[in-house]
Amino acid sequence: MTAQLSDSLRYEGETLRLFTLPLNTYWNMASAANNIDDDSPEKRRDFADMGTWCWRRHTASWAIEQGHLYLIGIHATYEDGGEAMLEDFFPGYPNRVFAHWYSGQLRCSRGELLEYVHAGFGSRYEEDLLIDIDRGVVKDQHVIDNRTESERQ
Repeated sequence: MTAQLSDSLRYEGETLRLFTLPLNTYWNMASAANNIDDDSPEKRRDFADMGTWCWRRHTASWAIEQGHLYLIGIHATYEDGGEAMLEDFFPGYPNRVFAHWYSGQLRCSRGELLEYVHAGFGSRYEEDLLIDIDRGVVKDQHVIDNRTESERQ
């Protein structure tokens, strides 16, 4: 698999690469609720192909504001050429949606690229910021320093 294009997260004045996909959790729940098969076009939402660097055919923008995770944008083009809008999936919410469906850990990279891995989100950056989320609410965070001893000097 090719290295993948990340989502983005605005948090504490920074825009970070987000290597977790909270929107997939929502779409998997919606597909299950509507009894949609994993291979069906509805599962892929009929987005145009973006190339091997983005198998999911979209990216998303996120923000953490006042301890809450929000989806603030979906970036994709439909196969018919139209641009995807947040409100297409969340009617009545054109600007942001509280991500109450997501519980898990967000992984964001910080700093310089130390090692490129030609697969998924496997590349290694100086730091990983890990943010624990419970039903859209930030519960904890910590930073992992990914540099070796010699890279720190």
